[in-house]
Amino acid sequence: MSGIHRNSRKCAAKGFDSSGLVGFVALIVVALAIAVISSSVVLSIANAMKCTDEHDYAVIEVTVMPGDTLWGIARDYSGLEVDLRVVVDDIMRENNLANSIVHPGQVLKLAVPVAYLSQ
Repeated sequence: MSGIHRNSRKCAAKGFDSSGLVGFVALIVVALAIAVISSSVVLSIANAMKCTDEHDYAVIEVTVMPGDTLWGIARDYSGLEVDLRVVVDDIMRENNLANSIVHPGQVLKLAVPVAYLSQ
């Protein structure tokens, strides 16, 4: 009987090591936090893309007048919520412009939201 008593004493002396469980729970909490943050970022990006894809665009031609700038044209044909740098870049790409300098009489193609045209 002394053999059984000795083994039970060894198990009792070891005790339950809860630090491994605490570490595991902490790892799970961190993983869940990362998952929540990541999904939030992905949803934000998806919503931002949805907002820009909601609009139907019409391509119009604009003749540059004396005193016009590409930035001014971009401002005139876009909403307040857009970044003009993006609009200017889109106009330059659509019209194969090397820089933002425009000249009177030059005809530019602009993609304008259809909703903006009906105002």
